[in-house]
Amino acid sequence: MANEIWTHFTTGNNLYARIRKRTNSQVYDVDAGGDNFEAWADGSVATYDLPLVDEYGNFYVVDFPSGISAGVYDVGVFLRATGAPLVTDLEIGQGVMYWDGSAEINLSVMDTVLDTVAVDVAGLDGDVMVGTDSANTTVPDAAGVAPTATEIRDAMLDDATRFSGADIAAILADTDTMEADLKTHIDTHDTTVAGRFASQTTDIISDLTTEINDNETKIDAIKSETALIVADTGSAGVVVAAASKTGYKLASDGLDSVSTTEPSGVASNFREMLVQVWRRLFKKTTMSNTVLKAYKDSGAVATEQDLTDDGTTQTVGDAS
Repeated sequence: MANEIWTHFTTGNNLYARIRKRTNSQVYDVDAGGDNFEAWADGSVATYDLPLVDEYGNFYVVDFPSGISAGVYDVGVFLRATGAPLVTDLEIGQGVMYWDGSAEINLSVMDTVLDTVAVDVAGLDGDVMVGTDSANTTVPDAAGVAPTATEIRDAMLDDATRFSGADIAAILADTDTMEADLKTHIDTHDTTVAGRFASQTTDIISDLTTEINDNETKIDAIKSETALIVADTGSAGVVVAAASKTGYKLASDGLDSVSTTEPSGVASNFREMLVQVWRRLFKKTTMSNTVLKAYKDSGAVATEQDLTDDGTTQTVGDAS
């Protein structure tokens, strides 16, 4: 049998398994192989990973190492966050492996064994019961004495070559351990699934709440802008026609907020043109036979205009 280690998880990820021995918690050294287990060391975490194969359809598998001896092992499956395994990688699944040295001891194997036992028991009809060879089976015997239940039990347990009491005790102990491990695994799995479902549900609700709040903020902004439009138009959002503005005029201080900052050179827009006309008339200028200069408040020349005079016509050139 192969693919003893398996799990369901989203296809396209890098998953790996770590194997620990139940008896002493030592971890399996994949690089060393064989039956090599060692005490955990953070610095050796890269030697503990057993990569799973992505079979697609959200299913991953890997063989349990055949070199490991029979025993009970704890198997964890981890999601690799980077290019190499880390101590902090998220564990996404876990389970218990009952290993006989070459194959997993699972329900199918146990069912086969039980079927074999059932066949053997059915075949005892009319035969001598194993382990009772020395017991008194005549009821009553020649002396009129029947064997007691204790005598029959002792005869069975004393026949070590057939079926020893120690073997019975070991089987019962292993069965109890398997039952407890199975229950723990089921309980852990149920708790893990429930926890993840609850966590994902909480995340979805949180995202929806954030989205709703964002939309409410946007709606409030639209309402605010709409109110401003209504206030500007004065008629519930209907723009007033220009023809209906008879009698509108500029307020006495309507131009007071227009900047009077002097242009850096020749005016390039209407505001600068007005400012330069005002400065030409009311601020410092000089005129020689060849040039007319306008000055900035700092004393630097703002513009210059060439002057020519042919005795009949005086010409003032473009400002520069």
